[in-house]
Amino acid sequence: MKKNILSLLILSVISCTTAIAQKELWGTNSGPQFSDGYYGNILRLNINGENPILVHEFNSINGYRPIGRLFQASNGKLYGTAKSGGNEYNVGTVNESSCGVFFEYDLILNIYTVLHYFNFDPLSGINTPIKPEIGVIEPIPGQLYGATTQNIYRHDIGTGVTTYFNSSGNVIYNISGELMKASDGNLYTVGYLALCPTFNSPVLVNGAVLKFNMTTQNLSVAHALSCDFFGEGAYPVGQLVEPSPGKLIGTTKVGGEFSGPPNFIGSIIFEYNINTGGYVRQFSFNPSVNGFKPLGLLNGGNGKYYGVCAEGGDSSLLCPQVTQQSRGTLYEYTPSNNTFQVIKDFNSCNFNVQYVTSFMLTSNGNIIGTMPGNNVFNYNTNTDVITNEYGFMFPATNLLNFIEICRKPSYQEIIVNTFTPAVGTTFTFNVQNTNATTYVWKKGSTVLPLQTTGTLTLTNVTTSDTGVYTCTMTNECGTTVTANLNINVPNLAVETVDDYKSQISLYPNPTKGVFNLKFPENRGLKGYNYKITNLLGQIIEEKDISTSTKNELSINTATYASGVYQITLVTDKGNWNGKFVKE
Repeated sequence: MKKNILSLLILSVISCTTAIAQKELWGTNSGPQFSDGYYGNILRLNINGENPILVHEFNSINGYRPIGRLFQASNGKLYGTAKSGGNEYNVGTVNESSCGVFFEYDLILNIYTVLHYFNFDPLSGINTPIKPEIGVIEPIPGQLYGATTQNIYRHDIGTGVTTYFNSSGNVIYNISGELMKASDGNLYTVGYLALCPTFNSPVLVNGAVLKFNMTTQNLSVAHALSCDFFGEGAYPVGQLVEPSPGKLIGTTKVGGEFSGPPNFIGSIIFEYNINTGGYVRQFSFNPSVNGFKPLGLLNGGNGKYYGVCAEGGDSSLLCPQVTQQSRGTLYEYTPSNNTFQVIKDFNSCNFNVQYVTSFMLTSNGNIIGTMPGNNVFNYNTNTDVITNEYGFMFPATNLLNFIEICRKPSYQEIIVNTFTPAVGTTFTFNVQNTNATTYVWKKGSTVLPLQTTGTLTLTNVTTSDTGVYTCTMTNECGTTVTANLNINVPNLAVETVDDYKSQISLYPNPTKGVFNLKFPENRGLKGYNYKITNLLGQIIEEKDISTSTKNELSINTATYASGVYQITLVTDKGNWNGKFVKE
């Protein structure tokens, strides 16, 4: 229903933008609340919400339960938070809890790094900066701002320093909405809970609009919602938006009308005026008509905003065998004239959309959303058709908060960057790129016109091939230049190099546990690292051995499954490859 309004609007905004291979969706899987051996992951999908690829698995040491939205900063890297993992603190009982982490993901080198471990400070009382539930934004170039449940923090990309800013007094805010920078230069968000202003005792109810002044570094309550649930709503959710200067629009989880089955409470859309401090309830949801439990609003262009309700909607659309309420709605809201329109009622018929957990608008004009159990839906605004991706090969928990990125070419980190091939041999090096459209190899500043793929191939090398090599990779999202590759061609006979490599051996083979990798007795070559893979190409183990001077290395395969494995040893005389069997 009402599909033409949304279709025409999005088409006018994107000007017929087409999806390209480099455009991807990146998001997180939150994992279970309490560890059962699975902690969540980062994954990427194509622009249509299909073909999920697991990028990073979280763990208890380096963070887990990534609830907040990922963010791509001006340096091209992704940043995010995990609510749990990292440092632990004693909560006064035999139980302990972990504090969470702030992390970076390098899209070019595909490397996950923890930048900051949040830590419990018993002297800080209730203002202890732990357990972040939201991501970060970059309101000032090079400065990332985020929030834990009680505090705002800033991370300087250049220096790597993370700074906390405490709230005024011992006030619990439970910051739950992503930060946004408003036209007055301040940051705004919402608190799911806040002290009720009309109660004499400190009672936590209803929530508040929060303001952070980046100049004075002060976090304060801009407006505390009234304490009656229905006057101004309660429990604000999602990121605030600013459709016109000085006016912030948001949603609350409850606080509208009683409607529908027992205990169904409507929600509201509210407006907060940052100039006057005025707060107005703009629209009240009727659960059985409009839906309830909204997730916030997205800017669709032309003054239109779009939202999703996780539950409720037109109950007449239920399947015959279903007795529950409809499963949510997709709606359009126009702040300028305060008009509301349901675009789509969700239901569970034929595996349709139900109980949406997050949604986004892609550059190709479709609305991508997530549902419990690792399911993704794609609403095609032109055809009014919803398609679903079910049964991802990950534990069935909740996907959260996809973002769209245009991904520049990436390559595998060059850990070993110096090679010594012999005269007369063929040298090859693969940057292992999958998303570049053009490749330009250079020796120093000289372009090598015959090298046009991601693999550098030098045949019948001579001492004149000695030099520093780089590869410039390009696609529609930008250009990436690899780190230096140093090639030194000594005047050694081929037979000498082959003789060195032929003396490398591994035993016992087959092995039931430990096997040994043996080098030549005179150690006439240098080992850099080894990598063990199964027959599917999956990396089982990888280790740096560049500092080892032993002629023999012991490798423990006790945890390996039975089967055939391949081992690649990188040396200064080239790669050596072998196979072994684990019984």
